[in-house]
Amino acid sequence: MSILNPQFSIRALREVAIFLAFLALAVALTWPLAIRLPTAVPDLGDPLLNAWIIDWVGYALTHKPLDLFHAPIFHPAQMPLAFSENLIGVALFAIPFQLAGVAPLTVYNIMFLLGFAHAAYGAFVLARVVTGSTLPSIVAGIFFGFVSYKFAHLSHLQIIWSGWLPLILAAVIAYWRRPAMGRAALVFAAFVMNGLTNIHFLFFGGTGVVVAIAALGIFRPQRDRRFWLQLFGSLTLAGLILLPVLLPYRHVADLYGMKRQASEVQWGSAEVGDWLYTTTRSRVYGQYQPSEIRHERALFPGIIPLFLLAAAMVLTRGERAASPALRAVVTGGAARAPLLHILDVLIVLCAALLWFGNVTERFVITWNDRNLLEMRGTGIAGMVLAISLLVRLLIRFPLALGGARGRSLRTAVADSRFSPEAWAAFTWLILGFIGS
Repeated sequence: MSILNPQFSIRALREVAIFLAFLALAVALTWPLAIRLPTAVPDLGDPLLNAWIIDWVGYALTHKPLDLFHAPIFHPAQMPLAFSENLIGVALFAIPFQLAGVAPLTVYNIMFLLGFAHAAYGAFVLARVVTGSTLPSIVAGIFFGFVSYKFAHLSHLQIIWSGWLPLILAAVIAYWRRPAMGRAALVFAAFVMNGLTNIHFLFFGGTGVVVAIAALGIFRPQRDRRFWLQLFGSLTLAGLILLPVLLPYRHVADLYGMKRQASEVQWGSAEVGDWLYTTTRSRVYGQYQPSEIRHERALFPGIIPLFLLAAAMVLTRGERAASPALRAVVTGGAARAPLLHILDVLIVLCAALLWFGNVTERFVITWNDRNLLEMRGTGIAGMVLAISLLVRLLIRFPLALGGARGRSLRTAVADSRFSPEAWAAFTWLILGFIGS
């Protein structure tokens, strides 16, 4: 469609208006930051570091790009920019402000506000691609862009700029529906920009892409050779583009021993109980949170988005009427396999252990003065519960959604109330929860 086409112009104006609405909401929810751009930061740690990184990256990209990772800091260390997030993806948007002479801290705060709007818009695009409806997509954008978890990470600009993650999934789904070189280019662009913005999100997004492609490959298979060549060609090219950005991290990791230990990963990983807490900065839920919670692990998204998710799953109507076999399964006509009984017992047991783990620091079961079970925290029980629930749903839902026993997963999903694209998006919810 030509950019001179009036219909295209109207659509473009509508997209700009939606983005500006998200930006206005970002200004409102972070007020009075907008009137204190040259002086305000959430704290004196990471925000000042990231402001310096954006300023340096913008200067290096416009003056001496080959010296990008040889930042003038920590001399004589090698490639010190790789000691932290490089924020290249954010700095690219900051360059026009820098060239206009805007002060570094002001540029940082402009990027901060744009990051909220970008995350909201990215989720809006994904929701609209999956649902085809604008108003619910705006609601989804608001919840993703301004979830309380973001306000627990106000110091981490790279987390605020999370909009590329939903845009990756949206691009993959759009390409799957109508394969074209232009849509493969969108997959490439979203993947590259996600990697340039946040190294952690690069690995999360890469894993998510593999899961989404696998899900769509099962639910809506594609056998055209050109389809796969374009898709994997775009992802391969994206990896090659990101390689020069990733190699410095490998270099400094080997040179200075900068490698995460298992204990560090475990300390930063969530327990199931963390999904019950939100940041104390929340105006709605903050007053009910214990003061000793770790803000970076406060994951509760709020009651309303959970309610809307459950309502959407219950109220969604499929195009096909339920078959007699489907009704028989839903009403319990099909005999449950022994594996389902075992999983039910395991789920109940893990749920009980989760409760005990949340109300006491140490839970012990003894027999004849011997400790049969000792548990501290909820990590193991929570992980086993999550995996058991996932396996239970994968076994049961093809039966409940697809009809009689023995039908394939692909056929079950095809007959379900939800589209293959919605199922692919749902795998990201499961992946995100287990991965946390």
